[in-house]
Amino acid sequence: MKKYEVACVIEPDETILEECKVAITKRFEELKIEVLDTLDMGVRPTSYPLKKFNSAHYVVYTLNSPPDVISSLRSYLLLVKNLLRFLIIIKDEKKETKVQNKDGE
Repeated sequence: MKKYEVACVIEPDETILEECKVAITKRFEELKIEVLDTLDMGVRPTSYPLKKFNSAHYVVYTLNSPPDVISSLRSYLLLVKNLLRFLIIIKDEKKETKVQNKDGE
């Protein structure tokens, strides 16, 4: 199992937002993907118009999933009507390193 982050850019309408979130989480359950965290970042302006929208609602999911189901998740997200953009990345599991000052502390 690997950790993934899925960033979704959804149309700024609240009813559309709820429909998209329900559809996406339902697909996570169907694919047996474990949702570790959901970060709702709210409506933010976009750098450029996305399908004629100058602002969008941003939602970031942190997932725990086998790598073979990510391709079917990607295929599904391409078909979600009101999802303007999405990005799937593998979370890097770097070990924490201690930073020492000049005195070795």
